[in-house]
Amino acid sequence: MSRFSIPSTLGKKSAVVLTTEYLPCLNTLKMVLASECTITGVVFCNKNSLYGRVKQEIRLVKKYGLLKRLSQIVVSLVHRIVDSTSDHEIWEELYGDLSAGEIISTLVNRGIPFIRTLDYESKESLEFVRAIKPDFFICHTPYWINKKVREIPTEKVSIGSHPGFVPYYRGAHSAFWCMYDGNSELNGYSIFCLNGGVDSGSLIERKKVRYRTDISFRANDLILLKLISIDQARIAEKFSKGISLKQVQHNNLDPRQVRKAPGIIEYCRFRKIMEEIK
Repeated sequence: MSRFSIPSTLGKKSAVVLTTEYLPCLNTLKMVLASECTITGVVFCNKNSLYGRVKQEIRLVKKYGLLKRLSQIVVSLVHRIVDSTSDHEIWEELYGDLSAGEIISTLVNRGIPFIRTLDYESKESLEFVRAIKPDFFICHTPYWINKKVREIPTEKVSIGSHPGFVPYYRGAHSAFWCMYDGNSELNGYSIFCLNGGVDSGSLIERKKVRYRTDISFRANDLILLKLISIDQARIAEKFSKGISLKQVQHNNLDPRQVRKAPGIIEYCRFRKIMEEIK
């Protein structure tokens, strides 16, 4: 890894937040609004419509093949049945006091413009962001942000995050794969500047977090997302105040570090590992 800094021009910098109305992502927006970071706009992306879901499934089937995608869907359904109660308890503990309405009210009261869109690169979204002319982006979203969008901020900086300890665990369900591989000590989260790769941008900060074996891998993910909100808001506030971001550039990334959602065979092996630990 090679170290460098992204210089920050003098003076206060403004940011547009690219997010969704999924509560763990909204929590980052809440933390940013509570900080001294200057927020001049918010873009909420929602691909959970019927059209969005069908489009997403078609893309995943093309990427993984029909049988693999069906296997992943089965895992998701089984997990909801087996771990729904404990996952709900963790969800309520972490996000029970947060609501989308509360965040929207804060934006309205503070006069911060926002837009809802199906894609960050949609015509209305691009026009909205370009009109605001932000210095940088704060991104907490599961959706892809392409180069056309990332090049809009004057500083060409998009601060993103991932609930996984990069570069070792990138892509989907890092909390699942680190335990599956016998590397639970690499459970953690990372904050970085987005680039054109999967969780491969220059690293700003990463932290290891104790893996809780008494809860599911998805619940461990929720804990990581909660911690991300705190540090991502702090880092964004720092950059907004004109302080340079020290970063580490990844060298020779291994494509095998990018993981996909587990299939039924991997999930069964994972359950066996967890039973042996308990």
